[in-house]
Amino acid sequence: NIQIENDLDTEQSVAIVVRPQSYEVSRSLWIKVGDKFVSTFVISPDVRHEIVVQGINLPPGESWINLYSPDADTVFPNDEYASFDYLFPFEGGPLRRERSFDLEKESRYRLMIGLIPGPDRGSDPAAVLRSLMVDDREYLDALQVEATGRAAFVDLNLASGTHTLLVDQRIGTTLPVLLGEIRPELFSETSMTVDYERHRPTSMSARVNASGPYILILNELYDPRWSAKIDGTPIGVHFKINGFANAFYVPTGGDHTVELSFDIQPLADRSLALSGVTVLAILATNTVNMIRKRRSHV
Repeated sequence: NIQIENDLDTEQSVAIVVRPQSYEVSRSLWIKVGDKFVSTFVISPDVRHEIVVQGINLPPGESWINLYSPDADTVFPNDEYASFDYLFPFEGGPLRRERSFDLEKESRYRLMIGLIPGPDRGSDPAAVLRSLMVDDREYLDALQVEATGRAAFVDLNLASGTHTLLVDQRIGTTLPVLLGEIRPELFSETSMTVDYERHRPTSMSARVNASGPYILILNELYDPRWSAKIDGTPIGVHFKINGFANAFYVPTGGDHTVELSFDIQPLADRSLALSGVTVLAILATNTVNMIRKRRSHV
């Protein structure tokens, strides 16, 4: 059990880093905050894992984070029992990322960052970000909120070569960041048609007709074992969005089929019933029009 104190008057979102290694055999590590289940991981005995547990919401005051395994302990001499060995100290707090990226040509680019709206912060980028810098220049105040309120963007003139990006957050859930070249055809209303069907609890397909790139969101608890294919080709960019959901970046528009599947049943005994998908157009200036051919909950 880990005790954490939030000395603010409001709920705080943090991430923690734990470095466990299992004794003798592989075990599942379950993580709870109070009575709320957060994540599960498989920890092997032959390597020390570094795990970043995101999206831990702490109310004001003291909270307990419980790390445990439902699997049998290893029995040691003198009737001692243990499941994991941890490195101390634990680290915790909001997330901060520094990255470098390369551009092949000089052009005008749109930098877009996903937001997590909430009743206490609305869609204000400053509510979830301390700083957003490119090449040591601050752009937080220049961000414009997209019509849906789920993303903010800024347009940049960038030269070819290597650039640096700093994303300093106020919260412990990764905000997705996308960068794309601005093309004239994207400055028009983006239309989109979505028709999806659930085949079984662990798979579904969506027929999408979009005029530009978009983010496909699966409203199911984020798990890296979810995968997506577009017309049979795997989608490589998979990340967490809205604090809990699975998001897949589709870089091209057109009429195509997206297949979603869960590759391995999870260790935790939880429901995998799908609650639908949401499609967000990106790199466009106007509101996305979505037309569903079947009624469903999103």
